[in-house]
Amino acid sequence: MRYFIIVMLLVSANTQAKDYYLESAIGLHLIDWMQTRHIVVNDSIKESNPILGKNPNMQEVNGYMAITGAAMLIIHKSIPVNYRKTFRMFWAMNNAAFVSNNFMIGVKFKI
Repeated sequence: MRYFIIVMLLVSANTQAKDYYLESAIGLHLIDWMQTRHIVVNDSIKESNPILGKNPNMQEVNGYMAITGAAMLIIHKSIPVNYRKTFRMFWAMNNAAFVSNNFMIGVKFKI
């Protein structure tokens, strides 16, 4: 997992211009990942992602988050340039909603 985090951060740092939406989206995805890992070890909180189910294990969480993060980066690079900013904004706002919801129900995260 640490290697995937490093790759995501390198992809973000490798953009030609400062891209705060992409950096925010990646950062929020990583925070959501850590929060979801916290849910796995905390029996009092249930996961609300219907794909992961109520009680995913750590391997399922890591696999899901790695795949969705990579998929978002691949989609970002494959769509036409004039749609990328909108996509990055959507991705960042979507992740912000997940992170915010997790904080509101008491989910913590550690790196």
